[in-house]
Order: sequence, then C-alpha cells, then structure tokens
Amino acid sequence: MGHSLGLRLVAEGVENRASAELLSKLGCDFLQGYWIAKPMPADELPGWLDNFTPLLLPHPTSSLLETAQRKL
Repeated sequence: MGHSLGLRLVAEGVENRASAELLSKLGCDFLQGYWIAKPMPADELPGWLDNFTPLLLPHPTSSLLETAQRKL
C-alpha cells in the first residue's frame, strides 16, 4: 500500500538475516534493527558510518509483488 502512495517503506525491528531477506523480498526499501546495528551513543555514530557497508539483499520481482497483491 505504501508504494502505491509513492512512499518508501521502512521495516523496524529486524533481528536476523532471514527476516531481512523476507522483508526485502516483500518490498521494504529500508531495514532498521539490531541486525543492522545495536543502539549506540551519538559520539560513536560517525565512526560506525565510516565503516558501514550497505547490505545487498534480493530485490522484489514483479511476479512476487503481483502474487502478494493478489493475496491482499
């Protein structure tokens, strides 16, 4: 529904790779949670960002999205 409104989707509370892959396949644009990074003091953030490597997860295919839309 969010994409149909022109919004980007964020999944919160991602704690493992399996959840991250499933949410990515379901169309989430961004992931947030302990699997990405645990809470940290603000002064540690610049160093974390310097060393952060974005995760490349499977991107949803149109057929998967069409199947999900039919189930809704």
